[in-house]
Amino acid sequence: MRMNTSRRPNSQLRYQRQQHCWTQSQVADQLYALLDEAELVAHGVIDKNMVSKWESGLHTPNAFWQGKLCQLFATSPEELGLVKRPEVEQDAVEHLGIIEQEPQLPAASLLPAESDMQMPTHLMVDTSAMHIELLDWPTWCGQQITDFKGLIASWQEQGVACADLQALLHAELERWNTMAQQPDGSVSDVLLARRAVLAALATVPATLLVKVQAGPLTALLLEEFLSQCSASITACWRLLNGDGLATITYALPKYLPLLVALARQPSRYQQTAVYLAAQGYLLMSLVSYHRLRFLDELAYAKQAVELAKICRDRNLYIYALSRLGGAFEINGQPKAMLQARQEAEQYLDEEVAPPLRSHLFSALARAYALNGQVQAAIRYIGAAREPLPDQFGDVPCFIAAHYGLHHLILFEGRTYLALGESDAEHVQQHTQQAMSALAQVGQLSPTITVPERYRVQIINEQAAAAVGVGNMEEFIHYLLAGVEGAKALGSEKRRQEALANYRAARAKWPYEPQVRELAEVFLP
Repeated sequence: MRMNTSRRPNSQLRYQRQQHCWTQSQVADQLYALLDEAELVAHGVIDKNMVSKWESGLHTPNAFWQGKLCQLFATSPEELGLVKRPEVEQDAVEHLGIIEQEPQLPAASLLPAESDMQMPTHLMVDTSAMHIELLDWPTWCGQQITDFKGLIASWQEQGVACADLQALLHAELERWNTMAQQPDGSVSDVLLARRAVLAALATVPATLLVKVQAGPLTALLLEEFLSQCSASITACWRLLNGDGLATITYALPKYLPLLVALARQPSRYQQTAVYLAAQGYLLMSLVSYHRLRFLDELAYAKQAVELAKICRDRNLYIYALSRLGGAFEINGQPKAMLQARQEAEQYLDEEVAPPLRSHLFSALARAYALNGQVQAAIRYIGAAREPLPDQFGDVPCFIAAHYGLHHLILFEGRTYLALGESDAEHVQQHTQQAMSALAQVGQLSPTITVPERYRVQIINEQAAAAVGVGNMEEFIHYLLAGVEGAKALGSEKRRQEALANYRAARAKWPYEPQVRELAEVFLP
């Protein structure tokens, strides 16, 4: 009998099992516990041999067991590898070498074109004429998109490194922050237009996906694809600061599998692909964090560290290790969090960007606090202030896009709150220090732009500190602002932070009508 070589191991199912630290026998036991008597009679006994066959690809679970597996792992059939990938994505796996154990990325939505080639549906846009007045902000917005595309194309022709292209794009995007401020403090149409331009830049690599997937992968095509990925990832870092989660989730997974495939194959383009792919995984880790998909957050962070190590870029590797520490924290592993950030500290030298040094010291302060090391945490809070310059200068975009005094203020506040939990003798002192640290955000210069996702997180931490010191009036103020900000961002993580604060307040003031009535703000 000829063996069916078309069957593939189900690495997604194995990945979910390993994330829960279960053996195949334990998965069988967990599934058995989900069955009622009628289901036991109808579907028989589940054992480790059946689980092994599912993971090896020898058997595919039927609809009943697929439902039970989804229930057990609290995830979808696609994320368990129970639904076949679209043909184009499967071809990328076979021909470009994508590693199967990586978290599955959402597939592009595809439709057959006239030539029977698969075409991403977002490319099928309405090209009907637009009637606009000259010199209005939509015209300016369209011109900016055209200029950026021209810049991307010209830098590709010059063969400039993608890190330099990202730096140039970031500098231009940063200039919009000052353009957007009006004398009366209001926000101009420039800021509104910027959101549209960022979305256009984030989606620009999609125009080449069909060509890249169809091949042949010529040098010219790859260079164009990588330069467009550089622009997209730069835009995604900016979008992450505001309400751009949906755009990142839509745009990045469309080309990231191809980018990772190039990163894993030796070629003269490998280092560029690795540098960009590692950033892509960092972005996906942060998006997963905001969507409360914490196991995916950890998996993406691990992949980012792996690629950053291959890239041999010290700044990127340190940042990836720090991000991995954050993923360990949210998954309840404070010791692993501290170890990851201690490892990152070993790579600090004179060439590391000062803002990144400050970022790592502030992250280490919180890691030490969560591990009960009070004096080390306080020492690193002070150390984080020293290397932070007024002007960032030549800094990689994944740091420059979101790190600054606001980030340092946030970490100081969170570190003192963590110290209040671990140092019971001085809980009031630490909580009051957290209040003072977080209040510094209101003293920043008007020329400093605080990214929205950080602003809302600081507000949520202020609400938590207000509960700690027993100030109900301030708590109500910050809670309402935090809930409103979470809704505007579309961040479930920010919403959960506000909800946790509300529960703490109910425990603090169980009979206060003002607090109990706040439950209504969490209704849809």
